[in-house]
Amino acid sequence: MSIRIGQLGVGAWGKNHCKLLLQMPDASLVGVYHIHDEHGAEAAKLFQTLEFDDLDALLKSVDAVVITAATPMHYELTRRALSQDVHVFVEKPICTTVAEATELTALAGEKGLVLQVGHIERFNPAYRAFQTFSIRPKYIQAERLGLYSARGTDVSVVLDLMIHDIDLVLNLVQCPVERIDATGMANRSSSTDFANARILFTNGCIANLTASRISHQKKRQMQIMDGRWYYKLDFVKRSMHRFNIAGNSASQEVLQNGMLSADSPAVKVHQEENLLQSELAAFIQAIRSKTEPVVDGQAGMRALDIALRIEHAISSV
Repeated sequence: MSIRIGQLGVGAWGKNHCKLLLQMPDASLVGVYHIHDEHGAEAAKLFQTLEFDDLDALLKSVDAVVITAATPMHYELTRRALSQDVHVFVEKPICTTVAEATELTALAGEKGLVLQVGHIERFNPAYRAFQTFSIRPKYIQAERLGLYSARGTDVSVVLDLMIHDIDLVLNLVQCPVERIDATGMANRSSSTDFANARILFTNGCIANLTASRISHQKKRQMQIMDGRWYYKLDFVKRSMHRFNIAGNSASQEVLQNGMLSADSPAVKVHQEENLLQSELAAFIQAIRSKTEPVVDGQAGMRALDIALRIEHAISSV
């Protein structure tokens, strides 16, 4: 039996979700809801589904919802869905305050519902291949740069772009944060468009993160060092290399163009894989198996907490 899903928010990214949900055999797109009526009607016609102007009516008709509305709406939409026993996939950031995130996570736990947060890079083949290595990072550097676009400027670049790398770093280090130093500036929007943060963990690991939405190029890379090996991940090319920095051995290509080298761990990855589809499939699987999703509410809350601490550090400079 298909999982009945409603789409809340049908802007450009929401339409991508709708398109994929229609292609998934385990999902049924019941209808769409949008705060702007013209967008809802347009999407309903495009995807041959129902348009709901009453959120409660939609929630009574579905098993789960995907929320891609503007970030300030995440909390209320997620709370109402969970309150009516509906599973939730909400795009990052989970909401706008840690208090709200704590409430949503607790509510999902109390009701035994899946609350998945859309940190899509967890599904990137480069990152998944890297996870096959058991390492203790000592230094992490990440750059996430992009050209300016008005989409996403309802929040700062920290909550829009850097939060992807924050989530990955927290998942890798698994250790409390001791100190955060950060700087940033607004340029094209009313909030921070460029940011750099230095995060010191209690185990001594340092993460240096840079995010910009006013760059002249698109770049999504991460470098990780553990004392012996240097790992380079490219999230755009979906590639990963590692280099021996403790000896004289040649560099080892681990993942390139979706193919693993012969001496690499046996991990199935696909260059052409649609990461958004992988996220949605994981969401549906978590509902069916009654298990925690890959990126649960706690992970979303931790990433939000650090992102807000970075924003506070920037405003304090």
